[in-house]
Amino acid sequence: MRIHITIAAAIMLATGCATKNQVSLHPSQTYEFNGLSIFAGQVHGQELQDIRIHDRRDAELVREIRAKSGRIGETKTGENIVLTLSEVRIQPLSKDEKRAGYFDTWVLEFPKSYMSN
Repeated sequence: MRIHITIAAAIMLATGCATKNQVSLHPSQTYEFNGLSIFAGQVHGQELQDIRIHDRRDAELVREIRAKSGRIGETKTGENIVLTLSEVRIQPLSKDEKRAGYFDTWVLEFPKSYMSN
């Protein structure tokens, strides 16, 4: 069964309840991040498994990002959330390249201000 996760990290980081790079996820709610929908099948602390991200930040390039695993954290400044993904498939790859792209590692970084309920 696929579980939609709460990126409680964003709430904790935005409210100052977490220490730097200390992110905790809970499998109870779904969060949207200004055009990003993030889901994971399993959550173990900061480690994620079976990740699916729908990226709608650019209306002309709506894409799906899938990863076997990943890790969530924040930048050193604490201003951005960082998802470091492993064994990644992105489709479409770009506006010009509609085929899927495959990567060993892909880093997705976005401002904590993207968070909305």
